[in-house]
Amino acid sequence: MKIVLTGMGAVSAAGAGVPRFVHATDGWRQSLQPGTRFAPPPLPVLQVGQVPDEALSGEADDDRAVRIALPALVEALQSARLRPGEAQRRVDLFFVGTSLGGMNTAQALQRAALVKKAGGTAPAPAATPAAGAAPPWMQAGYHGPAATLAARLHLRAHVATYNATCSSGLVALALACERIRRGEAGVAVVGGVDALCPFVYAGFHALGALASGLSAPYDAGSTGLTLAEGAAFLVVESEESAEARDAVPLAEILGVATTNDAHHLIAPHPEGRGLASALASALASAGIAAPQLGMVVGHGVGTPQSDFAELRAIAHVLGGDRVLADRVPLTSWKGALGHPLAASGPLSVIRAVAAVRQRRVPPIVGLRRPVATFPVRLPKEPEPLSSEHVAVLASGLGGQSSGAVLRVVTGGAEPNGELAPARARPNRPARPLRMLREEVAVASAAVATRADLADVKIEEFERLNPAMSLRHLPEEGQLAFLAVKEALRRAGDLPPPPDDVALVAGVGHGSLAVCARFGRALHDVPGNAGAGGPASPALFAYTAANAIPAAVAASFGFRGTSVVASSGSFASAQALLDAALLLKEGRARRVVVMAFVPACDDLTECLVAGGFAGAGGDAADPAAPTAKEEGPPLAAAVVLSRVEREGGVRLELRRRKRSNVTAPTAAPVLHPWLGAEALLRVAFAVTRAKGGAVPVTPLRALDPCTGAALWLKVGSARTLRRSRAAGAPPH
Repeated sequence: MKIVLTGMGAVSAAGAGVPRFVHATDGWRQSLQPGTRFAPPPLPVLQVGQVPDEALSGEADDDRAVRIALPALVEALQSARLRPGEAQRRVDLFFVGTSLGGMNTAQALQRAALVKKAGGTAPAPAATPAAGAAPPWMQAGYHGPAATLAARLHLRAHVATYNATCSSGLVALALACERIRRGEAGVAVVGGVDALCPFVYAGFHALGALASGLSAPYDAGSTGLTLAEGAAFLVVESEESAEARDAVPLAEILGVATTNDAHHLIAPHPEGRGLASALASALASAGIAAPQLGMVVGHGVGTPQSDFAELRAIAHVLGGDRVLADRVPLTSWKGALGHPLAASGPLSVIRAVAAVRQRRVPPIVGLRRPVATFPVRLPKEPEPLSSEHVAVLASGLGGQSSGAVLRVVTGGAEPNGELAPARARPNRPARPLRMLREEVAVASAAVATRADLADVKIEEFERLNPAMSLRHLPEEGQLAFLAVKEALRRAGDLPPPPDDVALVAGVGHGSLAVCARFGRALHDVPGNAGAGGPASPALFAYTAANAIPAAVAASFGFRGTSVVASSGSFASAQALLDAALLLKEGRARRVVVMAFVPACDDLTECLVAGGFAGAGGDAADPAAPTAKEEGPPLAAAVVLSRVEREGGVRLELRRRKRSNVTAPTAAPVLHPWLGAEALLRVAFAVTRAKGGAVPVTPLRALDPCTGAALWLKVGSARTLRRSRAAGAPPH
């Protein structure tokens, strides 16, 4: 099945719109300015790629990420000729990648909570915001931008959020393409968004990654990266869907791949193993050879270590052939606009499409002297481009890398980036919400609690990968290590697992606990003992939702596909759906699914300040353990595989193809498992079974922000088959 790109939208430091982004990355201009608004004292004020205020859209109470993403999303829908009413009916998937989500709102809530604790008052996001805006509890998490945007546009799509830091946008694209290829969706809107805030500025400064002087991709004199913000959205759909609605294809998505280098939490593998694997896999999926590429839009951010690894990866994939490497230029636009984290992958797709249409490879802004003498062509001036095949790369913290290969359609629209106007269409009735069903085998499961840490020393895990220190691994991370180790042992896959074993994590509100610990130092309020101190680089490294899964991957040696679903309360349910997808599509032989729950008073205070109704068990699900039975911290891991033989334990998953996304009228009761409920319940059902016979246990997961629902049944194969014959699927 062919998958085509039919719409694009962008917001960057150059302003709103694809034409502005393309124009700003065409030559030698920079759209940077001092980050006065985002540099917390006493940190130095450095250059950032800030989105102009006039480019923002939405409500005053919206998180900054939402205000950046909204115009990009609207532009993408319009360029795909999807009017608002038609988008509600046609868009089946809305997948968003992000590193930070609604971190500006989360930090405002934390400050308000700290001030309240000290007996004072401080402005905070209104628990009941102005008409049109989403409540703060909905905006503050990683899932905030996706949920808020879907509700704002009344999309009836399946909504999911993915976090692979700077690789997030391409991970979302890869998973959307898989579901379109399976026939689960006709039209998908995918993208990435991240907004600047003091939190991320302080964190990257603590890591020593920010440029104090020159910042230029692949340049030997570059002193680091320039932090930026932005958003980009792509409308991708099956060729049949595009033809049915007379949409004009801009490009064909030939192959998308995501891998993990299993090396380190922050530093990339020195040989560029992750990027090399991602690009090679994308080329293999596309069915083309490296010499057919006309250009590679690289990750290139300006940090010497990352750029060096990327150049080695490109040289490796091109076979070390100097003639071939010199023929395929590698470019990066981040010298002009900075590095907008999760938005960089989708923005690079837009840049690649524009370059082929213009028949011109854009130069690398700021490049003077390459960081290493690899046989890779690095253009300092615009160069002619004749091939219609291009590749895009993105790499994130934790070793997660992604690659995409496209064939750009050169006929039709002009190469200047002008967008076709939306066309009126009859208002047809909405399609029914039909059910989708999956069934996978459960090879093993394990649950770890605080009591299990009593006899465990962190050095035991460090011996798995001596290159990485785990001294600052939080308690919930240690539990995740124990659960994964035990689940692998029970499944017979001792580390390192083969490359055909994938790792999928469901990280809802849980990783916000580390964010709350790190963010405390940024709030100068009475009674806050940690205020004003130096930010901890080790602590910041674990604030990303994919950090603990990345540490697990690096330590145990997971080098296959890696996915982190950060869809709030629905996170582990989404992880189970993604694991089933990878198995059914043959992307993995086995999938280890993990989730964890922290115990953090700082996080609880922030969630209460955001308007959550409280915490408690799910009375509607009597089969699930209550908070009194198993309180945080907790972690669980389940090993899944394809159903290839009779017997064993099975997991059945049912969901509606689409859902009704509306802004909730009241804050939900927050379960103490913080988005890990679905996986923990499955793991408990399997591990608590007596005599190896798992009784059929019906479960349900619900996303209060988007209306997505997942019905699960876990049990022995025979009893599950009887149960299915006796009952009808939910509607």
